[in-house]
Amino acid sequence: MRLDPSVIDQIAGLYLADDRPWAVGFSGGKDSTALLQLVFQALAKIPSEARRKHVHVVSNDTLVEIPQVAQMVVETLVKIEKAADRRGLPIVVAQTRPELDDSFFVNILGRGYPSPTSRFRWCTERMKIDPTTRYIKKLVETRGEVIILLGARKAESNTRAQTMESHRIEGSVLRRHSTLPRSYVYTPIEDWTTQEVWAYLVGVPSPWGGDNRALFHLYKRADGGECPLVIDKSTPSCGNSRFGCWTCTVIENDKAVEGFIESGDEHLEPLLEFRNFLKDARSRRDLRERVRKNGQLKNQDGEEVWGPFTLEARKTILRRLLETEKKAGFQLISVDELLLIQRLWKQGGRSLTGPTADIDFSVAKILRETRGETAMSGYLDLLEGGVDPLLKAVCEQHDLPPELIERLKAEEEAVAHLQRREGIFQRIDEILDSVPAK
Repeated sequence: MRLDPSVIDQIAGLYLADDRPWAVGFSGGKDSTALLQLVFQALAKIPSEARRKHVHVVSNDTLVEIPQVAQMVVETLVKIEKAADRRGLPIVVAQTRPELDDSFFVNILGRGYPSPTSRFRWCTERMKIDPTTRYIKKLVETRGEVIILLGARKAESNTRAQTMESHRIEGSVLRRHSTLPRSYVYTPIEDWTTQEVWAYLVGVPSPWGGDNRALFHLYKRADGGECPLVIDKSTPSCGNSRFGCWTCTVIENDKAVEGFIESGDEHLEPLLEFRNFLKDARSRRDLRERVRKNGQLKNQDGEEVWGPFTLEARKTILRRLLETEKKAGFQLISVDELLLIQRLWKQGGRSLTGPTADIDFSVAKILRETRGETAMSGYLDLLEGGVDPLLKAVCEQHDLPPELIERLKAEEEAVAHLQRREGIFQRIDEILDSVPAK
């Protein structure tokens, strides 16, 4: 491809126009790679003394990315950082992640959220939008305004094209961000076709030493597209064919993982099997509560509601996840997530099907069952705290069950960091009401 130099000149001119910092969305896919290469080329044209503001390369890790893609992105970010340092370019590399409380498995296992659907896509905001938004808001707080560079293209869909035009600033290449105040969006490759993107990547060497032909073959293996950096709800999270979360149950079939497996990555088969199990589990009535977390029993049409996964269902899902982790050879859930899940299980919740509070340290028991005593001793020490001896003695003195106090403690710990402890007294009453009368 013969690159139109006006694109690079436009990027360089916008950089020099003011002191607003830039945040370049980088997912590791073809569009964001092409965008970042153009930024590298533009910065290289600018005299070093004129490069006065930082360019933040922001990549989001949902913690459930396809392992091959996640590894590629991490390796690429390291190369970008080293290349920028060698060339004296003012580039800052950052990888955002969801808060522990917002992670996929904490919500599925800890709170019993059903696996996401197109109508209840609870994951996008928690795992993608919020982490990146937090980073951009910090830039705004310190510098007043920010310009966000994205590899979005009109050719991707009519909806995308309409969205890109809706906030356009007349006479400017920028558009206002739909939700973030004092934030502006710049999309320099918005008019490129997919063929032009690949022609550029294959024809122009990567300035950080990346292998764009390997990226092309990665796409061929996965038969998919990239999951863009999502900065608002108007940005499509992922299409039917994409690189993204291996746990995604919004789509009917995960063509990306299926493509990897067909291309020889058989070790991903356990991940695909777990994903399909999780997708089917949400439609099983026996695995779902008959009451929602807000106490609702029927919807507005008078029909029975489907609540969160039952505690027993969550135990089953955790067991399947740990077995999958062992088969695949990848770490799929962190120790911190397991600890928070155990705490959430201890708090309990609403149910019409049976006990919801787990006081038996079931996370540790499931770990022991799936991994063995010796291999998981570090986890077990953290997870199996047992009842404090002093608490046990005090409870015996006052004829109180230690498990009740443990549940009350867990509920208090869950809201201790909040300024408004809304609902705490109601939850305490519910726990006290659950104790059988003597």
